[in-house]
Amino acid sequence: MLSDNRLDIRPIRAAFLGGGKSSAVGRAHYAAIHLDGLFKLTAGCFSRNRKENIESAHVYGVPEQNCCSSYEDLIKLHNTEFDALIVLTPTNQHYAAISSCLAHGVTVISEKSLVTSLKEAKKLAELQAKSNSYLCVTYNYTGYPMTRELRALVQQGALGEVQQVMLEMPQEGFIRLDTNGNPVIPQKWRLSDSTVPTVSLDLGAHLQMFIEFLTGQDVQEVIATTNSYGNFTEIDDSVSCIARYHSGMTCHFWYTKAALGYRNGMRIRLFGSKGSAEWTQTEPEILHLADSSGRRSTLDRGSPDVSECNKLRYTRFKAGHPAGYIEAFANYYADVASEISQLTSGEPVSSPYVFGVEKEVKSMALMEAIHLSSASRKWVAVDG
Repeated sequence: MLSDNRLDIRPIRAAFLGGGKSSAVGRAHYAAIHLDGLFKLTAGCFSRNRKENIESAHVYGVPEQNCCSSYEDLIKLHNTEFDALIVLTPTNQHYAAISSCLAHGVTVISEKSLVTSLKEAKKLAELQAKSNSYLCVTYNYTGYPMTRELRALVQQGALGEVQQVMLEMPQEGFIRLDTNGNPVIPQKWRLSDSTVPTVSLDLGAHLQMFIEFLTGQDVQEVIATTNSYGNFTEIDDSVSCIARYHSGMTCHFWYTKAALGYRNGMRIRLFGSKGSAEWTQTEPEILHLADSSGRRSTLDRGSPDVSECNKLRYTRFKAGHPAGYIEAFANYYADVASEISQLTSGEPVSSPYVFGVEKEVKSMALMEAIHLSSASRKWVAVDG
């Protein structure tokens, strides 16, 4: 693992597939990988548009000779010009590029969701095992120090047996109007659903990974309903789901892009036999707790009785000066860098915070079951 100073390894040379200068996700990943000096962007295929591609290379400080027009050409630069490829293209373009990367032994870091179906996830799992290449998926909300503190509390048994979980991620992007009263049009690829609707790939996957991250429990069956409430009636934009777990735990998922007033209202509530906890993405430095005696309390990075969130690796500045989304992303990337460093040194890859393809298989199994349940109006078993 990385030591707390976060600066004890040689910067990993990274390449972007997608994520050009006009891409919000590209700018976020660029900021996150450079925040602690653990990565350096040295190559890329940033856009299919030649002008945008070259301009992106200039903006990111990538030599023009390392700016490629296709992922096939980019793969040829592996080892000589970059060490790890970060995939930032639309999800429906991931499978072809990542499968080719794995076949050529390229280390891959993929933006979530990894792929668009359980079938594709299982195929990539087989390819990864066969090639012995490195593949991980970024779920940056799990990089917030307080969500990691919450995970530690669950593991320590501070909440007792986790019995009920409520996860929600409301957003308003598909129902908002612009200043002229017209719908705000998202990227074209977001307006087409595949085996798993895009809203589940965008939002539901985050919530599923939080359950995996916090409890490690496997889902048994789900019942769900999906709807289209926003401006784009040809796609689903809202999902409500109840999931039963093998342990007896139940989980309620609600995620939507048609909730006016919410830019990103991600909230997690865990209820156990001894206590409860609540974390909200818009107040990321605060963890609300309650115990069986009725006592309520809050924790932050400066609290005296925390065990994870106060580590030096999370303290780019002292508690009371909020860290946010990009810092959480950088925390996740620090763990990825640690795994890649271990892999390069021939050590076992061991970070508990990084999500590999096997967990993505579980996620896609749940996402598909949710939409099968909605279509059949029945409980559906989850086959991961």
